[in-house]
Amino acid sequence: KLPTGHSDNLAGNGAYGGALWLDGRVPETGDWLILGSAGISYTGTGDILPQQQEHWIPFGAVTLGYRFTENFSTQVQVYAHGAPYRDSTLPPLAHIGVPLTVSGSYRVSETTTMNFGFQEKANYGASPDFGIFLGLDLH
Repeated sequence: KLPTGHSDNLAGNGAYGGALWLDGRVPETGDWLILGSAGISYTGTGDILPQQQEHWIPFGAVTLGYRFTENFSTQVQVYAHGAPYRDSTLPPLAHIGVPLTVSGSYRVSETTTMNFGFQEKANYGASPDFGIFLGLDLH
C-alpha cells in the first residue's frame, strides 16, 4: 500500500502498508470447491486517529462453491478481519468485520463468463454494509 489519497476527506491515511497471506484449496472434490485463506496486514502510522490505529490486522476466509452444470456455479464466502482501530466509539472502526458474499458464475461461451453476486455484513456494527457486483470475464 502506498500513501496515496488525501486523509482530509478520508480517501487515504498517508501511510505505507502491505499484507502477507496463504491461500489453499481442497483438491479434486468433484463439483465442490473448498477454499481457505489466512493472513496478516500491516499499516504504518497514518494521519487518521494514529493513537488508536491497529498496525497488524489478521484476516481470513472460507469459501464453499458448487458447480450445478458445466456452465453455472455458485459460491458462498465468509471473510473476517480484525478491528482496524481500538477504543473507538464508532462500531465499524472498533469491531471485527465479517462480510458474507454470495455469488454465481455463468459461462456464456468458451471465452466469456458472467459473474454476479452480493455482499452483506454478517455482524452488526461493522462494514461493509451491502454491495452488489456484476462482472464479465473475457478469456
